[in-house]
Amino acid sequence: MKRSLAFLLGVLAVTAGCQKTESSTEIVLEISTNIPVPAGINTLSLKIGSQGNPQALSKTYPLGTGAGQIMLPRRMTLVPTDANTVLSVLVEGLLGGKTVVSRQVITSFAKGQSKFLSVELLQKCVGQVCPNTQTCTPSAFCADPRIDPATLPTFDPSQGPKTPGLDPDAGASTDAPLDRF
Repeated sequence: MKRSLAFLLGVLAVTAGCQKTESSTEIVLEISTNIPVPAGINTLSLKIGSQGNPQALSKTYPLGTGAGQIMLPRRMTLVPTDANTVLSVLVEGLLGGKTVVSRQVITSFAKGQSKFLSVELLQKCVGQVCPNTQTCTPSAFCADPRIDPATLPTFDPSQGPKTPGLDPDAGASTDAPLDRF
C-alpha cells in the first residue's frame, strides 16, 4: 500500500504517492550521486523554497542501507500552488556534519506539464567552491544555477533513473522509487 503524504508549503507542495493527471503542473526531482555512500557522504541535506517561502522545506536524511536511512537516487514530486512559482533547490552531501559537495538549481514550473529535474552530487564537484551566485555543474564548472523550465525534459514515469554514469558499485542505488523521502 502506497503512503500518501502532502506538505503545503506556502506556495509549494511536496507530494508523495499522489495520483498524477495528464494536466498536472509538477516537477519530479531526482537526487543522485556517484560518491560512495556512506563512506564519501553519509547525510543528505535538502532545502527547497520559493520566492515567497525561501525555506519551505529543510530536511536532512541519513544515507545508508540501515533502518531509517535512504539510498540515492531518490525522487520527490514538487507541486506548486501557483504555476508561476520560482523554485529553488539546494542539495548538499555531508560527511560527519560537514558539506562535501553541493548543487543548487533555480527553475520554475511549466503550467500543465510534468517536468523532470535531475540534481546530481558528483565526485568531480567535491571541494569545488563556487561564488554565491553559482553552482558546480555536471561538467564540474561553476555556472549560474538557473535552468529554463522549457529545457527540462518531460517526466516519463516508466523510465528508471536518468543519471548518466550512475555507479551502483560506488554506493549508489539503481532502485529509484518515486516519492519516497
